[in-house]
Amino acid sequence: MIKAVYDDWAEDCVRCQGDARRVMKIWRLGHYYMTTSDKVLFRKPRLVLYKGLNNYYNRLLHGFEIPLQTFIGKGLRIVHMNGIVVSQYARIGENCTVFQQVTIGAVSGVNGAPQIGNNVYIGAGAKILGAIKIGDNVKIGANAVVTHDIPDNVTVVGI
Repeated sequence: MIKAVYDDWAEDCVRCQGDARRVMKIWRLGHYYMTTSDKVLFRKPRLVLYKGLNNYYNRLLHGFEIPLQTFIGKGLRIVHMNGIVVSQYARIGENCTVFQQVTIGAVSGVNGAPQIGNNVYIGAGAKILGAIKIGDNVKIGANAVVTHDIPDNVTVVGI
């Protein structure tokens, strides 16, 4: 499992720069601690350390809120970190690009969260809301509000 975390770090490091790289490393480490069942005795202290780093560095300094329960494929690229909020029930595929002020939100718990495919570009200020599926190779323009399913290889702009 730790190899998977290392591979994800390597992918994130290639695609992210500076602070975004550190934010993703903190998130990946916390996600690993939460999902692994090895050495349960040490899980709580590690999660306390993660929560401290997450609350100070990710949330307060960068406005980056992605819960540990969220599934994120490897290679997530965060271009500008300010104000990114993702639901804990959302799924984000591999090699996606996310800009600032993006919200990926659930409407009603597990069944109301977006499922985002691979190689998706999400522009600044975009809002993806509800139980929708975003296909692979989709581009979502800046400030777009997406509330319906999007098929593969489509560009979406506006409301």
